[in-house]
Amino acid sequence: MVVSFIGMASQEVSIKQNVSIILKSDTEMLDDVVVVAYGTAKKSSFTGSATAVSGEKIAKMQVSSVSKALEGAAAGVQVINTSGQPGENAKIRIRGIGSFSASSAPLYVVDGMPYDEESVNALNPADIESMSILKDAASAALYGSRAANGVVMITTKKGMVDKSKVTLDARWGVNTRGVPEYDIMKDQREYVLTAWNTLKNQSTGAEASEELIGSIGYNPFIGVANNAMVSADGVVSSAALRHNDDWADAALHNGMRQEYNLSLQGGNAKTTHFLSLGYLKDEGILRHTDFERISARANINHTVNKFIDINGNLAYARAEKNAGQSQNASLSNYSNAFMFTQQIAPIYPVYAYDENGNRIYDEEGNTVYDFGDGTYSTRMGGFSNQNVAAVLGVNVHLVYELINRKLLPALRLGSLKVRKSTLIDFVERYEGMDLSDLDNIKELQQNMN
Repeated sequence: MVVSFIGMASQEVSIKQNVSIILKSDTEMLDDVVVVAYGTAKKSSFTGSATAVSGEKIAKMQVSSVSKALEGAAAGVQVINTSGQPGENAKIRIRGIGSFSASSAPLYVVDGMPYDEESVNALNPADIESMSILKDAASAALYGSRAANGVVMITTKKGMVDKSKVTLDARWGVNTRGVPEYDIMKDQREYVLTAWNTLKNQSTGAEASEELIGSIGYNPFIGVANNAMVSADGVVSSAALRHNDDWADAALHNGMRQEYNLSLQGGNAKTTHFLSLGYLKDEGILRHTDFERISARANINHTVNKFIDINGNLAYARAEKNAGQSQNASLSNYSNAFMFTQQIAPIYPVYAYDENGNRIYDEEGNTVYDFGDGTYSTRMGGFSNQNVAAVLGVNVHLVYELINRKLLPALRLGSLKVRKSTLIDFVERYEGMDLSDLDNIKELQQNMN
């Protein structure tokens, strides 16, 4: 836990039942420069409530958005993460929620220009010189009602007089689970025997063997009758298994994170410049979830005379986010892949297999997934028509709406099937289309035919 106060040096202490903390004076912090609406001020002479976050501190963080750079950096500032999706923006709340009906988001000001919440997160954190969070009414007075929830003032990096500096920053990392997987049953024979013992406790061994297939819904053995998976005296079949799929491995992995930033600073007494180019690729723990961003910035300042300064600030950002599902997905069972992969029994396959244990492919050579619809297996525990590995990388809400409207002819989802090529083509061209618009639906049908 980090304890801080204005004018005092921060202390990091361990959380115990009883903690006694004595803060020491920090004169250097009082000399920090805070960017405010009307310019800059030293903390020692500033009477409002504000917190400054330096660019050096931001540079040490492994974050993909500006909003997450404020996490734990300022007192009275709440950073709310609603999703673990790579590139997902956090919500900033300064001193709590200010309104029940209106927005509680603060006003973002970048180099003197107001930004909305989505646009500010397109900034590359490596281009930020400093951030100031203005928390009280006096600090935000010049911005009017827009600043009712506080102000986040962002100052980007600028050129240096009579100095030239080239910086190249390259970072690599791995996104992995912070909490290890629970010790769960992954042995198929052990699971079959456990299910048989459950039935035997309610009847006899022979009856349990007969009823076993009706209970678990799937025979994982090759060439073994449904009533012979476990003998009447409790011996599990030693026949070969139909598959060896691992749900956790199919849906989860260690995602790679790579970031590169190149910047050039320089200038003279008349003109200064700052040029930067950045690239970020951040893969999530769920397969097929990632965030990719390319950014560029040019900041040029020219002094005409002592009365006139000309500033030019040009920025470019292109980001692409691949999410495993729509955030508004109607099929909420897919919202927690960790829970799904731990609760589904190991006997149920990820992919579809024939009676001989050979994996099944469609006419285009693509892997066919097993959705537990009765064609390849019937699952217990409420997992029918669900396959978390298959829907990763697919907008579940979009597919659900398309199938309901009978617009896609062939994806296998339960008892329905949609050609993969058709789905990919549609998602690339029509994702985000308002399906409630009849004209859009007609256009869609014409292109699909």
